[in-house]
Amino acid sequence: MQRRHAARLWVHPNVDLYLVTSQAAEAAVRRYEPRARVQVVPSPVRPGFLDPPAQDRARIDLGLEVADRTVLLMSGAWGLGPLAQAAAALADAGVQVLAVAGRNARLESRLRAIATGRPRLHVFGYTEQIPVLMAAADLVITSSGDTCAEARAVGRPLLLLDVVQGHGRDNLQHELDLGDAAVTSARPAEMVRTTLAALDRVKPPSGLARWAGQPTWEERLRGGAGEHRPERDLTGAGRPGHRQPGSGGSLPVADVALTAFIMILFRYARWASSVRRSRWSFAVAATRAAPLAPST
Repeated sequence: MQRRHAARLWVHPNVDLYLVTSQAAEAAVRRYEPRARVQVVPSPVRPGFLDPPAQDRARIDLGLEVADRTVLLMSGAWGLGPLAQAAAALADAGVQVLAVAGRNARLESRLRAIATGRPRLHVFGYTEQIPVLMAAADLVITSSGDTCAEARAVGRPLLLLDVVQGHGRDNLQHELDLGDAAVTSARPAEMVRTTLAALDRVKPPSGLARWAGQPTWEERLRGGAGEHRPERDLTGAGRPGHRQPGSGGSLPVADVALTAFIMILFRYARWASSVRRSRWSFAVAATRAAPLAPST
């Protein structure tokens, strides 16, 4: 059982062993079968996701623009949700889109028709190239499911489509709890807005120093030249400013600035509160000290 959360339908008294991928799913199994044998295991992924190509190499092999911000858009083998409209809207917003229709032939036909005149939109049907497509992308937009584990293995952040009700919502919440993920409505306009915001938070992995014409956040802060940044990994050890526990070292400049800003806000809030209390006390004292007007 590779679900993050177990439903009653999947629990039976004659099952010898349940393999689940989260403690929440383990607890859900035991809710219905208290004496069940349950083992929490990592989400299984195929070998190709464990050894993906570098991002620039993947883009070159796929014939993509190397410097463009790129998303992989897919929603399982069925292609759930309004993916065609979303793919068109993202491409029109200047994003390079790798749209995978899966086994949904109707969706693939619509995507290919929409791609006419949109050079940033690249369409795929059912394909075994998902590890390469993920490696080429900066962001993976998908519904909650096994694709999420594959994207995490490659080291790409997730933007989750809220398109599956019931257990899909439970799985979505589980992925959000794991981190490096955000959620979006499947409505095209909202997806564009959340995608652009998510891309602004992503630092290009692999050998790409920057996207074309866009300085890194470190350069904007320092006003200086860029520097090579190692490829993203699941532990975050390759990210600028990341420190392992007990490693020592100084905090990144951005963290120091944010901490100072929060302290200033906190002190201002305390000062404003004390001023309001002082004014209220003065008003009460003045009212009490004022002589009553003689009655007529």
